Amino acid sequence: MTWAEFHSRSEALAGRAEIAARAGDVHGAEALYRQAAEDEERALEALPPGKTRTAGITAVSAASLWFMGRDLARAQAVAYRWLQGGELPPFAVRQLRDLLQTVWGEEMRLFTGEWETIPVGYNLTAAMIRAAVAAAEREADA
Repeated sequence: MTWAEFHSRSEALAGRAEIAARAGDVHGAEALYRQAAEDEERALEALPPGKTRTAGITAVSAASLWFMGRDLARAQAVAYRWLQGGELPPFAVRQLRDLLQTVWGEEMRLFTGEWETIPVGYNLTAAMIRAAVAAAEREADA
């Protein structure tokens, strides 16, 4: 499959996750976000070399989806892997660093027992990811 096919599947799954979250199915939403993250990582693997802007946007999306699926270790792993490469555009580096700070804050809440049930409204949503991606694309084009 191509980057576009994996990315489209990821977007569809993220949309379904958002609907599940709004309906109060937090566990179902998290599972769908994790499936979307897996497809987004596959999209990264299928991306042709030299597509740094697309790689940056997709890496941010993959890490964010893992976070929304409550797999903090995978969110961090994606962010670290792509930050280490040194080939991402500045907007993606900044967004991945911001996401890492958010993940670390959530880990502290988890370790202190404050992360028993996070309200659905607290989650990043697929719409928020799309807005961040759109902002990143505008910034990259500027």
